[in-house]
Amino acid sequence: MRPQIVLHVDDDPDDRFLVSSAINSINPSIKVLEAENGLKAIDILRKARIAGELPSLVILDFNMPLMNGMETYKEIRKHPEFGSIPVVLLTTFKSRREDEYWNDESVATFTKPATFNELTTDIKKILSYCHPYSI
Repeated sequence: MRPQIVLHVDDDPDDRFLVSSAINSINPSIKVLEAENGLKAIDILRKARIAGELPSLVILDFNMPLMNGMETYKEIRKHPEFGSIPVVLLTTFKSRREDEYWNDESVATFTKPATFNELTTDIKKILSYCHPYSI
């Protein structure tokens, strides 16, 4: 059985560290790949596809340079080989218009919490979206 892989895309290194730490505290066998923007995320996904190690989940921030979360999501969905990878939005940004978009796309959205304990609780919920082929 191959290890479960999660790709976390966020431009804030502190947030990437906290999410990775929360995932590690829940399940240390999960491999966390990190990208600081959408362009890097697409590159990581392409390399993972070639290696036969696609992530079972993408955790995506909204506010990022180069490609925001919506642009990154749309780019991921353009590629049929990435179509089965669930995407979850974890962000501080919330607006009614974007909420409607994410709801229409059936993408779960989570607001970044204020404490590590709250983050860990949210990450447990987020990990439940992992694609079963990697578990």
